Amino acid sequence: MIYWTTYNFTGYLLYNSNLIPMNNILKTSIICTSIIGGYMTYIYPRKLIIRYKNETYEIPYPLLFSGDFIFHQLPMIHSLYIPNEVSVCGGYLIPLMLSWYTMNKLYITNTKKIYGISLEKLVLSTGGIIGMFALLNHKQNLSSIMRPLFLSLKINI
Repeated sequence: MIYWTTYNFTGYLLYNSNLIPMNNILKTSIICTSIIGGYMTYIYPRKLIIRYKNETYEIPYPLLFSGDFIFHQLPMIHSLYIPNEVSVCGGYLIPLMLSWYTMNKLYITNTKKIYGISLEKLVLSTGGIIGMFALLNHKQNLSSIMRPLFLSLKINI
């Protein structure tokens, strides 16, 4: 099992090391993880349990708070000020997220133990956030596609 934060923070470090360019896929992933990670840290389940072999470790809340700030919030804040170096749609994050979800479902019997929340809720939440960004970033394209449809239905937009 690999936490999605591992992928994000690795991508963020690779960008800061000038090994990969900043793009909408990485930026969208960082923002989704920041929002969902913040929710899980400050609202529910407000705990992180790490299981290694037969041992269980519960991370104290101050350390959890610090970890969220360092691994989720700072990369998001920084990435918002970085212009994209490659123009690619952030929607390409969806196949990556679904492959991560599938791997976890195949190899882990109780996936709720990963985050304390069902993976389905996390994937749906991520999809919703990606959808909102898609509407914001592609509204000009959507408008040009939808305008003829609305005009044919005599709906004024």
